[in-house]
Amino acid sequence: MTEEHLKYLIDHYLQGHISPREEEELMAFYERFQQGKEHWATPEMGDFEETRAKIFRQIQSNIIAFEKPKQKKGYWKYIAAASVMTIIGLSFWFSQSRKPVPENLKNSSGLILFDGTVINFDHYQTGDTISQSGATLIKLDSATVSYAFSPSSSATSAQQSNTFSIAKGKLLTVKLADSSKIYLNANSNLVVPATFSKLSRSVTLTGEAYFEIAKDKTHPFKILTNNQQIDVLGTHFNVKAYPAWPIKTTLVEGRVRVTNTQIAGSQAQKYLLPGEQSIVKADSIKVEKVEIENELAWKNGFFIFHEDNIRSVMEDLSRWYDIDVSYNLDTEGLFISGRISKSKSLSETLQVLKLANNINFKLNGRRLVIMK
Repeated sequence: MTEEHLKYLIDHYLQGHISPREEEELMAFYERFQQGKEHWATPEMGDFEETRAKIFRQIQSNIIAFEKPKQKKGYWKYIAAASVMTIIGLSFWFSQSRKPVPENLKNSSGLILFDGTVINFDHYQTGDTISQSGATLIKLDSATVSYAFSPSSSATSAQQSNTFSIAKGKLLTVKLADSSKIYLNANSNLVVPATFSKLSRSVTLTGEAYFEIAKDKTHPFKILTNNQQIDVLGTHFNVKAYPAWPIKTTLVEGRVRVTNTQIAGSQAQKYLLPGEQSIVKADSIKVEKVEIENELAWKNGFFIFHEDNIRSVMEDLSRWYDIDVSYNLDTEGLFISGRISKSKSLSETLQVLKLANNINFKLNGRRLVIMK
């Protein structure tokens, strides 16, 4: 399909003038896009993020209309259209966030620019200004950088993005040009577009981060994770979205809307109030009350476990101490509680867990075995 014809189909869809045959053609494009047989070309296709946002709003209005009792017919074709938004809007960003970490960032925090340039923050002193490929960073302290990006002729595409990469055992705080702050936990990636669109500020997270978002009603902030989108105006919240685990969003202040992008209809969205946490799995989303102190312990220098399964506990420890964990016992009913400073060594932490929870460990280099 040519870029011109795809743009024609999208424009007609957004205007509500698309014919049944044209809509089938757009659905077929989605299928090919999902299989990697189609791509989004810029600048011919226009701003990637703006188009995605327009499609999402139109889909939402269509779904709401077709959910009315007397208008159920045709509902599912709009669910299919939602899939277009999901695939076009998310698959690109996650292909960026899952890029292999360069060798010189395996044990450090840094920024991978859209052109492949790698900036290792360990190579700079506090107060240094770093300017590369349109990005300007100031190292404010050992674990904090300010970040701004000046678009250039080589960075006009919304598909061009920069990735903050945080190694195991590291933390990083990023201050954006709009005064928002993002605190990134160990073994996390944050993908930011080379330039925010005119409609919204969108980033993609793999791992865990605490967000303090500056209020800007004309440019809502969006966080994309695997299977989830969070819409924000200005608030404080934590997102834990490591691969292979449920995605947890905890609201501290303000209000956010969390959407499971893998399911359809009104059940896909939940609004959070302070002290609430959404839990997103592949086919579900639920909300429960939580202790905020426990959820933010990582940011405040602690591990806090309260009847957590040992596998979840060891995932947190492995990301901080950079260890590989295996098990020589049944872990299904094995739960851990405790509060431990992250400044303690691995051996000290294991000793505390052993005494408090009657668990045995065997540590050989970076390999930890959990035993009876």
